[in-house]
Amino acid sequence: MWMLMMVAVSATDPADQVNLLAGSFTKGDAFSTGNTMPLVGRPWGFNHWALQTNAGSSSWWFNGNEHEFHWIRCTHQPSPWIGDYGYFMFGPQMGPFTPRPVGFFEPRAAFLRPYGMKFTTAPDGMEIKLAPTRHGAVLEVDFPGTLEKRVCFSGLDENWETRKNSGGAPRFAMYVATESNGVLERMCYKFEGHATVKIGTSFISHEQARANLPPSFDEAWDEAKNEWNDLLGRVQGEGTTLYTSLYRALTFPRRIDEGGRHYSPYDGQVHKGVLVTDNGFWD
Repeated sequence: MWMLMMVAVSATDPADQVNLLAGSFTKGDAFSTGNTMPLVGRPWGFNHWALQTNAGSSSWWFNGNEHEFHWIRCTHQPSPWIGDYGYFMFGPQMGPFTPRPVGFFEPRAAFLRPYGMKFTTAPDGMEIKLAPTRHGAVLEVDFPGTLEKRVCFSGLDENWETRKNSGGAPRFAMYVATESNGVLERMCYKFEGHATVKIGTSFISHEQARANLPPSFDEAWDEAKNEWNDLLGRVQGEGTTLYTSLYRALTFPRRIDEGGRHYSPYDGQVHKGVLVTDNGFWD
């Protein structure tokens, strides 16, 4: 009789073994090698946060082989084949204002984990960090030099709402609230030096979005890292493939409840309890 035995190896910080770029080196509408995206967020998160590497004219707005930085995208896209909804863009820029800034970075050199991202743009050298919460995120930017410094938002109307929908989502609105150490001018915060921008989101109301504003960057980073390590660490093993697969399994379905209630796209009303949506496993 043959017996298969597996030796479990305890992983220290299993979230750091996850490869967010796995399956992203593809032009999916031409040839697929996975069609995944480097989604930063919380397990079953209300939102996900991802780098955008092109102009976003299709659902394939990230490619691990591309080096352009077209800001950070708040996304609800479970799969490029399904499309996105409730999405908007935000990010830093220096010098004269431009509505479509393009920076450069190397995805393989970026620190990308389920619980956060850190990277530096070229050639300007902006150091960018993002930590997710259940319903929001905290962005921090260190700007070099003496040029004008901003963090701007795109895809939101003057009321800080979006109804953008390139997928099949029915009626909804995404409400956004922000706090910052910068000075707000229209859809941009201006800074003298270090930038901190807190983002809260809601499908219910602006009031709920403000209630969803995150704590400090360090608190958000540590809470997200601890949650991912706790869940991933329930399976003991070793190897990037194992923990990357578990990360994908914990990414969806998405919980869209907020403070014990949820907006229902079925009747446009707010109800008590939990509602889940979105799945991209078939991709």
